[in-house]
Amino acid sequence: MTETTNLCEMNSRTHLLQPILESYRESGGINHVDRSNLPSKNAVAALSENLLHLLFPGFFSDEAVSSQELPEAAQEIIDQIALQLETAIAVSLRIREETRSEEQLRADATAITERFFAGIPTVRAMLKTDVEAAYAGDPAARSLEEIVLAYPGLEAVAIQRVAHLLYKEQVPLLPRMMTEWAHSRTGIDIHPGAAIGSHFFIDHGTGVVIGETCVIGNRVKLYHGVTLGARSFQKDEEGAIVKGLKRHPHVEDDVTIYPNGIILGGDTTIGARSTIGANVFLMKSVAPDTLLVRGEQIQSRLDKKSGPKKPTFTIQVSEDEIDFMIFAHGSSGFARRPLCIMRGTIPLIVNSAATRFAAIECSREKTDPCHARPRRATPGQALSRPAMPCFRIDLVKTDPCLAEPHHAPGCPAIPC
Repeated sequence: MTETTNLCEMNSRTHLLQPILESYRESGGINHVDRSNLPSKNAVAALSENLLHLLFPGFFSDEAVSSQELPEAAQEIIDQIALQLETAIAVSLRIREETRSEEQLRADATAITERFFAGIPTVRAMLKTDVEAAYAGDPAARSLEEIVLAYPGLEAVAIQRVAHLLYKEQVPLLPRMMTEWAHSRTGIDIHPGAAIGSHFFIDHGTGVVIGETCVIGNRVKLYHGVTLGARSFQKDEEGAIVKGLKRHPHVEDDVTIYPNGIILGGDTTIGARSTIGANVFLMKSVAPDTLLVRGEQIQSRLDKKSGPKKPTFTIQVSEDEIDFMIFAHGSSGFARRPLCIMRGTIPLIVNSAATRFAAIECSREKTDPCHARPRRATPGQALSRPAMPCFRIDLVKTDPCLAEPHHAPGCPAIPC
């Protein structure tokens, strides 16, 4: 034996093989052996790169492309993409249709590829409106070239639009791999199933999530961190999630959603020309021409050198979440502060305001809204400190705009 063979045998880790093989047998759901091939992530990345060349000729080339050279360059990239796409589609179709022959799958892949290229002019027309929307909507943009080359939102939308063509053809796996490739590059997660109108602009983009069944109208603008997601998942009799239902919001024309807006639910519609402010959490529809914002937060400026301060407590809740608020009053200078915010009989926020109320939650009798009484959160749970010698609970009904609260008269004092 040669010196190389002896070295290989000396360095062999044969004792490590058996435990790995046993894990293959025990955890078969994450193996893919004795089955058809899968789309290659490297091949999908190369396909996506070539699609950007096709969609934006001259922008992603190392050398300038003249108008005289464009037909030849375009034909070359079309031929490359057609070969890549037919192969990837055939492999993807095999996952769903394992009984069909390779010739049948290849014929289907060729037909889908032909229809895919027929949709490219429409996609390019939509992307032109996306570039125009980004330029018009961002004062930092200096040129259309800057939008194409430096704006991650456009790249994510471009790949999503072409992946959507394959999604409508019911090609499994491949469209999702394409949008995840764009997700890994841009931080923007758009499912290939989302239906997106013209003049779509994602500003900054990091953290944007758009779900599969989301419908987005024309001239919509999203900022970073926006989520258009699902509120809940319907399950069948066996407890499995029912797939294929409408789960994500409908955003109508001319809507702007500012950073970190979270909008959930397949029944949720954001009406045309509405503006959703930053950090809004929404699970119900909004009428057209609505401005929905969160209230300003209260900020405190403290002198770090003057010693410890008593902790403050700030509650921010949208007006449609509040039916009434319960406030605690006490002697010995105990300040009026919210003990509980209620929606119907459900406590939204329970604020102890001091450790003496740490184990208290709130309830009320429907027949008499003045009778709001504290109770222990857990039966038998002791309060961390004794309750105050005396306090009373007041019911406060708020105006829809959370302006001046109106005291409900006649609330009785509740003995400790």
